[in-house]
Formats: sequence, structure tokens, C-alpha cells
Amino acid sequence: RQASGPLPGYTVVTEMLKKRVPVVNIIHVNDLARRVGLPIAPVPLPQPGEGPLFREIRYSVPLAWALALILGGLLYLFVRFDVAAYLIRKYREEKGDEHESL
Repeated sequence: RQASGPLPGYTVVTEMLKKRVPVVNIIHVNDLARRVGLPIAPVPLPQPGEGPLFREIRYSVPLAWALALILGGLLYLFVRFDVAAYLIRKYREEKGDEHESL
């Protein structure tokens, strides 16, 4: 008895379409990638652990501390002067109310 092969026209895609499952069939993917400006797999492929994906970005810790201190200082000054201005305004309003009631 001869082994029966797949029926003509029978593919996974046709089965998925019969079940109304959305299918994306991309042929000529390199042309499509070039057209929309996406990178294509490099030839030769880099060794595992190499390439731009594995480059480490390092941040300057002293610079981060300096900027955090500057930002904290500015925040402190803003709050201090804003609260002082609020208190002075309140004091003047209360003092003005005392003179009007006399």
C-alpha cells in the first residue's frame, strides 16, 4: 500500500483560513523590510552575545547625583520661597482686616 501524501492545495494556511483565523503571509520579506526601512539580518551573523543588542549603556553615577542634588536644591528653594510668600500674604491680609474692623 502506498503512503498517501497531503492533498493538493492543503496547507496550514488554508486550514486556518477555513477556521476564520487571521493569517499574515509575508513573502519577499527582505524587499518589504527595505521598502519600509527595517533592518535585515546581517551577513555574516554575529556571534551570540555580540552586536548592538548586547552593547551596554552606562550612565554616570556622579553626574546623576549632582543633578539630583541640584534638582533637590531648586525644589527646596521654590517651596521655601513659595511658603514664605504665602505666609507674608496671609499676615498682610490679617493685618489689613484688623485695621478695617477698627
